[in-house]
Amino acid sequence: MKLEAGMKLGRYEVVEPLGAGGMGEVYRARDPRLDRDVALKVLARPLAGNPQALARFQREARAVAALSHPNVLTIHDTGSAGDVAYLVTEYLVGRTLRDGLGEGGLALATLVPIAVAVVEGLVAAHAKGIVHRDIKPENVFLTADGGVKILDFGLARLRSDDFAERTAPSDGTRTLETSAGALLGTVDYMSPEQVRGQQVDFRSDLFSFGCVLFEMADGRRPFARDTMPDTMAAILNESLPPLPGVPDALNTIVARCTAKQPGDRFGTTADLAAALKALQPSGAGPGASGEQAAPQDQGIRSLAVLPLVNMSGNPEQEFFADGMTEALIADLAQIRSLRLISRTSVMRYKNTDKPLPEIARELDVDALLEGSVIRAGDRVRVTAQLIDAGDTHLWGGRYDHDARDVLALQSEVARAVAREIEAVVTPLERARLERATSIDPAAHEAYLMGRHQWNKRTEQGFVGSVRSFNRAIDLNPDYALAHAGLADTYALMGNFGLRAPKDVYPLARRAAERALELDGRLAAAHASLAFVLSNFEWDFAGAEAEYREAIELNPSYATAHHWYAYHLTAMGRHDEAIPEIQMARRLDPLSAIINGFAGWLLYLARRYDEARTELRRADEIDPQFGSLSYFMGVTLEAEGRYAEAATMLERSAGQDDTPERLAAIAHAHARAGHEAEARRVLAELERRSGERYVSAFDLGLVHVGLGETDRAFEFFDRAVDERAYWLVLAGVDPRLDPLRDDERFKALLGRVGLVG
Repeated sequence: MKLEAGMKLGRYEVVEPLGAGGMGEVYRARDPRLDRDVALKVLARPLAGNPQALARFQREARAVAALSHPNVLTIHDTGSAGDVAYLVTEYLVGRTLRDGLGEGGLALATLVPIAVAVVEGLVAAHAKGIVHRDIKPENVFLTADGGVKILDFGLARLRSDDFAERTAPSDGTRTLETSAGALLGTVDYMSPEQVRGQQVDFRSDLFSFGCVLFEMADGRRPFARDTMPDTMAAILNESLPPLPGVPDALNTIVARCTAKQPGDRFGTTADLAAALKALQPSGAGPGASGEQAAPQDQGIRSLAVLPLVNMSGNPEQEFFADGMTEALIADLAQIRSLRLISRTSVMRYKNTDKPLPEIARELDVDALLEGSVIRAGDRVRVTAQLIDAGDTHLWGGRYDHDARDVLALQSEVARAVAREIEAVVTPLERARLERATSIDPAAHEAYLMGRHQWNKRTEQGFVGSVRSFNRAIDLNPDYALAHAGLADTYALMGNFGLRAPKDVYPLARRAAERALELDGRLAAAHASLAFVLSNFEWDFAGAEAEYREAIELNPSYATAHHWYAYHLTAMGRHDEAIPEIQMARRLDPLSAIINGFAGWLLYLARRYDEARTELRRADEIDPQFGSLSYFMGVTLEAEGRYAEAATMLERSAGQDDTPERLAAIAHAHARAGHEAEARRVLAELERRSGERYVSAFDLGLVHVGLGETDRAFEFFDRAVDERAYWLVLAGVDPRLDPLRDDERFKALLGRVGLVG
């Protein structure tokens, strides 16, 4: 389908055509909500009209979108308008590697950094089980600012023999389809197993990459012959000659990549990346992170901002120092080439006397930023110093600003740190860091107090944070961060069962949308909106798009990865959810919440042994975190260990006797045959429901345990009407297994949007 300038697909407005191929046409388009250019790929009508192929396409797109890697083309969105299906990706300026290859190949100093960048993208993909199957120079893009991106990840397998173009592409490459219709790849770069039509894994990509690497060094396609059958025969039977004029190590890498047997290639893609990095001098060429020149071996790629010390002499200003710490983390986290440790983990080192190298080792970072903050009257001063993991002082600075310019102060420190560590900072990231405006000091202080209270994760803390965020908004109505904080607070009040969903989730949505009106690139607001869409409105596709947007804008935002993992689990996509929660933990390694949820998600995936291992690990971090006992209790119950389960669940209720935990206790007692005890707890829940919000889902769960199915469905019907949070897990919660063959349960899932 040909689109004209000015036409719209969804919210995207077409600007101009960029190209066309067997999959459809590609256009430059404008995303007005985020005020940016995007690439809009309109899928060929036969693909869009094939429900099976389209569903597979959407699954692939979701998997690739979850990569969030700087060397992989970012997928923003998928959608359809009428009978037109489309894919939205980032808009790149530059040229393909094919266009950048000279007749004699590339110089080693140029070749190696590009190769490293490509392989680091493959490392991320292969870690999530995604195999590209069509690595070639046309699918490697060199951006105008020195970055490297892999294109068309996973899309090749979606083409069908019924509608694929049969003519040779204009670049001279030749594609091959199987009789069943699945594209195997581009013939000149196929692995032997692709040629034979066998199943492939990540090692097939290594073979294709080896062919590209040979061509980058020599300028010739290694196995290309006059005809397609001759090329396929060469791939199966011929070995490559050594490349002249290159290091032996490079020839060794090419030979291992292009070995005929997959088992003779590199054992992991990370091993290949390490071998390539050994060829490169530090600091040469484009960065493997994909934006511009950066250190390749000893560069700082991960950082923890330790809690700033309150030097005001006033203990009541502790929240200000903690808030400044969190704000500095948020500013630095905008730099995609850096991995930033989240607030939860770094705050565990507040007032610690641990040696810095030990902290760096525990957090798995290359460097630490430590310092102090003092607020005196209308002035704020921050002193900071950068220390590497070996305890070497790298840099220090002092910044003194008027309190109205505190946001500019934070940004100035972040920019200075980025310069000192030679972090890759894109023009957009730089502009965002420099965009800080003046802020009413009282509004900023109210915002910091709101975050301080929100981080307590208690009912009293949430009530206080609502009051503080609203005060910040009253003083500065256009304060996007305060609106985002308010959205986070209302979302978690609904999540924790502290208020009826219909009382707080709409408020959360309104606050998130207002934050995005003021700043469309605020990751926290996208994540909060996603949380509401998933857990209250049951708009799962919309939630997924918002989670992906949040992660794209701030890959170091652990909460977005955490909540997205929960969303994926609710959808039954456990293989995608578990890597996502692992990423959240890497960004926030000492968070009891995230470590506990790693075990919880494994429980929901019915991997009970692994769940218990993860929960014990979380317990070592914070034995007082009550949810761990709850998670462990339901895991033990699923294994039929009812006595141990009851003990754990009673412990969790002793730490925080929410209706959710009381319902779990009653359900476990009922399953163990202790009906009297189950009914005693049920009576307590019914008594409380007359005083405060108690989810109908919790009451229904107890009746499931008692075997009172009809009564359970009465409560679940009420739970649907109240938009009970727990219903999003109905498709995966093991405690609901006795209902799964009941037609009423299938209808329940349909009403929530989990089936059909």
